[in-house]
Amino acid sequence: MKYFARPLLYIAIGNGVFALSGYAIHFFLGRYLGPSLYGVYGVIIALMTTVNIILTTGIPNALSKYVTENPGIKWMALKRAIILQLSFSLAVGLIYFFCADLIALALNDHTLAKYIRLSALIFPAYSLYSLFSGFYNGLHLFDRQSYLLSVYSLSKALLVIVLVMLIKVYGAIMGFIIAPIVALLFVARIKTVDMAKTSIKSVDTEKILKFAIPMTIFSVVSMLIISIDLFMIKALLGQDRLVGFYTAASVISKTPNVILSALTIVSFPIVVHANRKGNRLGLKKTIKDSIILSTICILVVSLPIFIFSGQIITASYSSLYQEAAPILAILTVGVGFFSLFEVLSAILNALGHPKTPMYIGLFALLPAILLNYFLIPKFSLSGAALSTAISSFVVMAMALYKVLKLTYTQKP
Repeated sequence: MKYFARPLLYIAIGNGVFALSGYAIHFFLGRYLGPSLYGVYGVIIALMTTVNIILTTGIPNALSKYVTENPGIKWMALKRAIILQLSFSLAVGLIYFFCADLIALALNDHTLAKYIRLSALIFPAYSLYSLFSGFYNGLHLFDRQSYLLSVYSLSKALLVIVLVMLIKVYGAIMGFIIAPIVALLFVARIKTVDMAKTSIKSVDTEKILKFAIPMTIFSVVSMLIISIDLFMIKALLGQDRLVGFYTAASVISKTPNVILSALTIVSFPIVVHANRKGNRLGLKKTIKDSIILSTICILVVSLPIFIFSGQIITASYSSLYQEAAPILAILTVGVGFFSLFEVLSAILNALGHPKTPMYIGLFALLPAILLNYFLIPKFSLSGAALSTAISSFVVMAMALYKVLKLTYTQKP
């Protein structure tokens, strides 16, 4: 496991800053805004994050894989990726902006439309920020990737907390919009001279898109599996206070996922490299180590949250959120399964099977929606949490089966 040590340390630092700043934002807003307004914030951020996934996983991860395999043309690949990413982000942002009323209608609350339109401004800058993160990842420059993430996270925390005190929910959204711009100004040192002189003709754009499209679909679908519960609570129950409780439980339950994302980020290029070398035994060991480390991390983090859910939710958000304690316990189990699913999906992507996680997610999405639809009216927030736990276990089991099949039964 020694090859994971230094890269994992760098990414763990960046993810640690990201996690702590994220918790600072949520805990402050939960107390400052109260359950109802915090519920509105939770829905808008969940929507924004789901759409952002379209821009932040496909092309950035495809670029990471491409420059890992073709380091000699890294600037050409980056130039082509910037063109693709900006074009795509502008198109997505416009669609999201003009569909604000329809989205608000689907969530049974027309007052959300104004917040949705404002949040559309985040997409261009954040998509470029994600692109450089993927670029550094592909070159194994994990220290720069960690620095980029840290600057973004700290900027976001400061901006959101200051602006929310001035203009409430609008301020929180503005903080998310400005933060990636700050990060790019600080650390994305674009070698404009090098890129200006390079031609993008030698870059296999089709190869980048062929890898990016299924990854993007997978990311959106997997995000919906873990977030559809919040949207359906809003649509079916309609009480912002309940949405606020569920948002609070959801934030804390995702702790294993946030911590494990460091290992996911590091595993991807390492598995790509091991697979490219053709060393079957080395590849098996790398994958095995990744799965073992992931499982240990999930258990170490999830068990205390499950056992002390009541104390944790009260200490984090105040006694106003005590009703969220049993929800947190159930969600923690589900997010544990989902976290392992994301690691397994990264392994499948690195092995050159990006369509497999996509198909798994698509297969599980409809059952996840149906579970929420039937269980939420009957069991309220507990029904939503249970739906997420069941769906997460199903996708994790399917991904684990596929990874083991590819690793241990496929001939070299």
